[in-house]
Amino acid sequence: MSRPPNPARSRLLRRLAIGGALAALPALFLIAAWVWAGSEAARDLVLSRVLPRVESRLGPVSIGDTWSVGPRGVVLGPVELRGPGIVAGAPPLLTVQRVIVRPRWLQVLRGRVELEAVILEDPLLELGPRASRRDAVESLLRGAEARDAAGPDPAGARATSPLPKLFLEDAILGLGEGITLGPVALRVEATREPRGLLVSAELTGLEGTARGRLGRRDGGGWHVEATWQGLALDPLAAALRPGLLTGGGTWGELTLEGDRVRFEVTVADTELTWARLSNEPIGPWRVKLRGTGSQDPTTGQLRLPGLEVVLGAREKVKLELSAAVPPGGEGDFELSAVLPPTSLQELLVALPDALAPREDVGHIDGPLAATLEARGPLEDRAAWEVEAALDLQALRQQARTFGSSPLARPFLHRPLVDEEARGRQLQVGPENPFFVPLGEVPRVLIRAVLLSEDSFFFTHPGFDVPSLVRNLLTPKEGPVVRGGSTLTQQLAKNLYLSREKTLARKAREALLTIALEASLPKERLLEIYLNVIEWGPDVYGLGEAAWHYFAKDARLLTAREAVFLATIIPNPIRYHGYCSKNALTPVWEERMADLIAKLASAGDLDPVGEAMARFERLSFHHRPRDEAFFFPIDTDAMADDDGSGAVP
Repeated sequence: MSRPPNPARSRLLRRLAIGGALAALPALFLIAAWVWAGSEAARDLVLSRVLPRVESRLGPVSIGDTWSVGPRGVVLGPVELRGPGIVAGAPPLLTVQRVIVRPRWLQVLRGRVELEAVILEDPLLELGPRASRRDAVESLLRGAEARDAAGPDPAGARATSPLPKLFLEDAILGLGEGITLGPVALRVEATREPRGLLVSAELTGLEGTARGRLGRRDGGGWHVEATWQGLALDPLAAALRPGLLTGGGTWGELTLEGDRVRFEVTVADTELTWARLSNEPIGPWRVKLRGTGSQDPTTGQLRLPGLEVVLGAREKVKLELSAAVPPGGEGDFELSAVLPPTSLQELLVALPDALAPREDVGHIDGPLAATLEARGPLEDRAAWEVEAALDLQALRQQARTFGSSPLARPFLHRPLVDEEARGRQLQVGPENPFFVPLGEVPRVLIRAVLLSEDSFFFTHPGFDVPSLVRNLLTPKEGPVVRGGSTLTQQLAKNLYLSREKTLARKAREALLTIALEASLPKERLLEIYLNVIEWGPDVYGLGEAAWHYFAKDARLLTAREAVFLATIIPNPIRYHGYCSKNALTPVWEERMADLIAKLASAGDLDPVGEAMARFERLSFHHRPRDEAFFFPIDTDAMADDDGSGAVP
């Protein structure tokens, strides 16, 4: 028996059928939209509306044939952005294999198009060789400025709609000449806040991570915060100079608020490769740079009033700096550097092994201090004004109070005969019959050597600072490091170093010079110098030189003979070849005459002694060492008509 129709039930079923059909319409619409979006017509429509706006700001853009719609969003590619101003034939500024544009699907169902994320797969930003990188970056900035200048759209959508996230996967930065930086992953999120725009970014890759926040207030300036940990230096350094730094990493933080900046950057466990520094990589280095700065809004001058450079893991060596740099590299700069009282041993520990002669310095310790002031036009080094000072007084006092240098007593020395090898063993002391104590050296010879090589030996701290300043202000060409040296510097080189002309050797020489000046009195330094320096082929020390050239004891040298020996110190091997012919060149004669005039002007030669020095005929004998004979000499009875006397 059939059940009679139920009107209420029928009405309910009809309503459910109608409701289901209505509920399915959005899904059907979405499916239809999805199918249409993947069509050629949709591609042409979208690109015709989007490309002109992009190209008006960033230059020509080309998009490949890839076009599809899937769960991840709209996929297109490859995309090439040439950038404004890029010359024909040059590689595109930006190449992306695939761009995935992911909409907010819920908003699509509501009839609104909002982007949730934009994903760039395998992007390559090609900045090109170093000379063109600035132009490439400026082209991107001009595009950004054009976008900002466009202002909000008429409907105000830019001010109200959420901003999409940006993901770069396996991104590569091309720097030209086969140099690349990457791959890295970059995540960028932007939000609009009541006070303006805030952009957050996170980078992973290069063996480290970096995070940053960038904000721009409406009508105001930029605010930037960035931190990074353990980023590998090799690829980063390639952006500045390929092969300059190898190994190691960098850590740091930076805050930029308008025209003010605060930063702290640490570089650790890296090696520096630079021909002027050394023939081999130097490291490991650990350097921290921190400070604050600001830019004058009127002049554009960058002022860095509180910089600090910290060397070594112990952070005991700190260099205090302040600087003012003109905009664009044109105009006057100012630089002030202060090394506060710092332990010599702490300085040695903070430097790489190749720069720190720790074994040769031994346990000599105490505080040293230095200052440097420089100013002038940045582009004209010859016009700079430079003042420098080195204070070793406290170091001398402590070093001589708590220890004694092994050089204060007789010692053994092997002179350098070529770049690395050392020759026969010398006894520097009374046991060597050729050794001449300083008190027995003719005064005229001492004065001739000082006037010729180092006039301020007894007053400077081991360095002729004015001469160093002049070398700094004179541009040099090539990898060779040149510059006049004091007697103490020459002694440090003769006792410990090779003949390599690099900054690394100069650094070791400087530290050894400080140690020598701190641990020995000037008279002992001069005595060692005169008894170990080279005066000719396999001729070392004043005693050997006097016998080799004149077959006499050094104590009996005449003024002209003393002047002759002083003039051959700069290049004894070369000058030995000249004098072996028993005749001096006119240039050499002129050099000797000039030195004799200086001795007379300084009161070291009276008129009679000057005349004898000028007109005496030199008689060379070139006698070998094993033919020498020695006899006691009464130095108190030595004639004084050649100007000899007490050591100054």
